[in-house]
Amino acid sequence: EIMEQPKAVRDTVSPRIRNGGVYLNDIRLPAQKLREIRKIYLVACGSAYYVSILAKYTIEKACRIPVEAVMASEFRYSDPVVSSSDLVIAISQSGETADTLAALREAKRLGAHTLAVVNVVGSALAKLADQVIYTWAGPEIAVATTKAFSAQLAVVYLLAAHIAKELGTITDADYKEMVAALEQLPDAIGQVLTPENLQKLRDYAERYCTECNAFYMGRNLDSAICLEGSLKLKEIAYLHSEAYPAGELKHGPISLLEEGTLVVALATA
Repeated sequence: EIMEQPKAVRDTVSPRIRNGGVYLNDIRLPAQKLREIRKIYLVACGSAYYVSILAKYTIEKACRIPVEAVMASEFRYSDPVVSSSDLVIAISQSGETADTLAALREAKRLGAHTLAVVNVVGSALAKLADQVIYTWAGPEIAVATTKAFSAQLAVVYLLAAHIAKELGTITDADYKEMVAALEQLPDAIGQVLTPENLQKLRDYAERYCTECNAFYMGRNLDSAICLEGSLKLKEIAYLHSEAYPAGELKHGPISLLEEGTLVVALATA
């Protein structure tokens, strides 16, 4: 399913880009409705929650709307300050995650407008939300939700570009650049998954497979990606792994580092 990511992202993105613009015909978020939004909440669990953290960076930068990412399992226990002026976006691969469903029910009870980003058509989450965007990632069997994560993230960028364009918070040049990057994304993912790169990864895996601990660090978007990378190592290799914003590594975690400890640093920007 790692190797299926280019196709999953292409199937998610391609139908929603035409003539250099984003067209989300499956949802109704007109400019007038968007101008009334006071805040956007993103609720999800696991990898989808890490997509939510990335979404906070992306949507706030493009749309200039306050965004809060909240673990779905904690949302309804936090007595959230949610009203009809808020948009609550629930993200899930299966659309059946109990905590995410409970969070969305609470959001609806409080009067928020709700939107689901989900892979499985006709799932409980899709039926519960006011509106839904499907990711079209295809069936997922593996525990590590690789292609679903990538497809969800692609939808987040499509949504950010759409909202920013409607609100006029993005320049035409930046909008075109964002859309072009989304169109090129499947090919870019494919360029990473080359035989040469896969061999490098095998070599690194052999070198570090005896390690008992790993630390991931990065800044900005990379810090959120670190959370997902760390989770993947836990799920697949059953190794202890932690992720931190790079600036926080010195505030405690550095005391756990010893000679030979594996530290993965992301620096994509």
